[in-house]
Order: sequence, then C-alpha cells, then structure tokens
Amino acid sequence: MISATKRGIAFLSTYPPRACGIATYTTDLMKAIASKFEESYRLIPIPIVDDNTSQEDGPLGKLDITNPLSFDTILENILFDQDIKLICIEHEFGLFVGQETEFITFLKNLNSAQLAIVVTFHTVLPAPDRMLLEHVYAIAYNCSQIIVMTQGSADILTSTYKIPTSKITVIAHGTHLAPATDKHAILERYSLVDKKILSTFGLLGPSKSIETTLYALPLLSNKIQM
Repeated sequence: MISATKRGIAFLSTYPPRACGIATYTTDLMKAIASKFEESYRLIPIPIVDDNTSQEDGPLGKLDITNPLSFDTILENILFDQDIKLICIEHEFGLFVGQETEFITFLKNLNSAQLAIVVTFHTVLPAPDRMLLEHVYAIAYNCSQIIVMTQGSADILTSTYKIPTSKITVIAHGTHLAPATDKHAILERYSLVDKKILSTFGLLGPSKSIETTLYALPLLSNKIQM
C-alpha cells in the first residue's frame, strides 16, 4: 500500500507532448491548483493514449484507449493508492470512442469505492440520440460533480439530459494572458482593414467541419455584402 503525507488528486486526461487543447487545459489546471494550494496536494497525471500517441507513463501508468483491459489496470492502481480521494476526468467524446462501455464501468467502480469524481465536459451535444442520452446520463449518475464552461451547456444538460442542476457547475474556460496589441495595426499587417473576419478557436481537426464553411462562403458571398 502506498503511503503519502499529502492527499492525492488524480487527473485522467491527455497531456503534452500530445497536440491537444485538452492536454493544455489539464496542464494549466494542475499548475493553477499547485499555485493556489502550494504543496497541499499531490497531483497525479494519468495520460490517455492511443496508437498515435507517444507518451511517458504517469505515476499510476497510462490509460491505453485501444486496450479495454487498461481501464482495469488504472482502476487497480488508483485504488491501491489510499491517499487519492479525488479523480478529475476531462471528457471529450472522441477520447473514449469505441470504449464507452468500459469507461462507464470504470466510473461505476470508482464510485463504488467512494472516491469523489469530477468530470469536465468539453463538449455537450444538444440533440442526442437514445444511446448518447443514456451514455451521458450514466456519466452524470456515477460522478460527484460535472463541470461545463458555458451556461448554455449547463442548460442543455438539465433540459435535455435531465441532470440535476445541483450536480453541475459552470466554470468559464479562460485563456492565457496576452499583451494588448493595437487592433488596427494587426488588420493593416494582414491587409484586413474594412473586411469581415470569421474566426474559430481550438485545434483544427476533422470533427470541426471547417470545410463546410469554406464550401459555403462562395455561395454566401453572392447573396450578402461581405
């Protein structure tokens, strides 16, 4: 049995060097907790990996999403560490694709062990089919608290997924501080003065459907004044 003087918080998520916004988010979260509470807690990363990820093991190993048995290994390692009382899980549907049942079983076992589980939903889908509805409700049922980043996401969870408001907390995503820059100078630098600008945020990927906007713009430009 592992013995430590500090209470442990485990973070199940992606981590750098993986090129992933959630990896950056989790790293910032851990740094913020360490800064706020100094050395009160032992912060334990548990990286989520797949066939395309090169990632060193965390102190409790790593969750190989391509191997269903990996959930059991991580569960055993968490329960073996008696000082861990809280599990923070960063949830994105793409992270657990193909292993949804194993993930829910993993949550149920953590919940049965009376560990506090906080799940952050990075995406909340507004029109779920029955399978997705049951999946999200199962996550909510087996965790202690859900974090979302907008009030709109919280409203969807309560109205569509029927999750109690008492289980949901809204914490805005935030961003790194950036030095103030003259906006007009930036527009001039990129020849964008008096032009309409469309923007998005986060990493580019197939699920973003950026190509849909690109295909639509020429048609729209003929109908509206850009």
